[in-house]
Amino acid sequence: MALTTPILFSQVAFDSRDSNIFSFDVIGGDQVVKNRLVIMNQSTGNVVYDNVQTTYSFSHELSENVLSNGVYYSAYVITYNSNGTPSPRSNLIQFYCYSNPIFQFTNLPDGNIIQNSSFSFEVTYRQNEGELLDTYSFTLYDARQIQVATSGVKYVGSNVGSSTIIKFTFSGLSDGTNYYIKANGQTEQGTLIETDLISINVSYVAPNIFSIIELNNNCSEGYISIRSNIINIKSTSKPSPPVYVDDNTAVDARKDGRYVEWNDGFSLSDDFTLSLWGKYFNKNSDIIKMSDEYGNTIVISYRTDESGKVYADATIKNGNIIYYIYSDLINPPVGNKKVQFWLRRISYQYEIKIAVIS
Repeated sequence: MALTTPILFSQVAFDSRDSNIFSFDVIGGDQVVKNRLVIMNQSTGNVVYDNVQTTYSFSHELSENVLSNGVYYSAYVITYNSNGTPSPRSNLIQFYCYSNPIFQFTNLPDGNIIQNSSFSFEVTYRQNEGELLDTYSFTLYDARQIQVATSGVKYVGSNVGSSTIIKFTFSGLSDGTNYYIKANGQTEQGTLIETDLISINVSYVAPNIFSIIELNNNCSEGYISIRSNIINIKSTSKPSPPVYVDDNTAVDARKDGRYVEWNDGFSLSDDFTLSLWGKYFNKNSDIIKMSDEYGNTIVISYRTDESGKVYADATIKNGNIIYYIYSDLINPPVGNKKVQFWLRRISYQYEIKIAVIS
């Protein structure tokens, strides 16, 4: 038998100050006992590395500080059998040497304490020789370092330079909870990079509003403490400002194109209770639409049946699972009486109710 032509695998960019492994494959032929790696400067054609290593492994280790960063190289490999007979040259590959990029979080708050249910994480990428960042992703983990959410792979585009800032917002962060955050990236020449795995803690700062309350009996001093911690969620509307009715206690959203929208401060992935009241609802119309960046959606609708009674239903998409639930039938509201909706989720179980109120 004779030696077959080795196949040298492509090489991503690497820092010349670090050692690096060049790998290849051999299909059939004599047993390989050593290999020779030849590296040339692609611009000048000069050989900058030519060395033989004795090994049965289909790889060749290049020591640190042999090459130079910012230079474009080409390489091939030759294998040898036990008689010292060389194989034909492998295919020629090209690669860059670039210094390791800086890739790190740059906007984490003091103590890594996030005081909201959502946060826009920011990472800075910088590379000395000007290599561009190609793709990136953000991943959120729970306290056990199990993934709970991800941005998915995103492309940077061609409108940025070798120094750029990437961002992604995670919502639905639970108060009093520990998470971990990490970002991964890939450079234009295929180098995989990642940030450190950073521990973060969520602790809401919320205004005190006397609505949903907590009571604390201070019996030894003869008084009861009352406390409310509700997160204020800002909204936008169309038109802006919205059309108010009923002594400015309600918004008129009956006409097409009118709506009130909340974009922050809530989550569809945890347990919750939602309530909304109103009146003069259009029959068989969608009342509430909710969605998050993970693709979860909830649509609550106001329905009438053939007998004229009314009910509420909800179509819920959670991951790849779609639920459809509906409330009991009730008599329709009379005059200007209000209708109230409730939707509750507890441990992945949903419940919807509707009632007429004064």
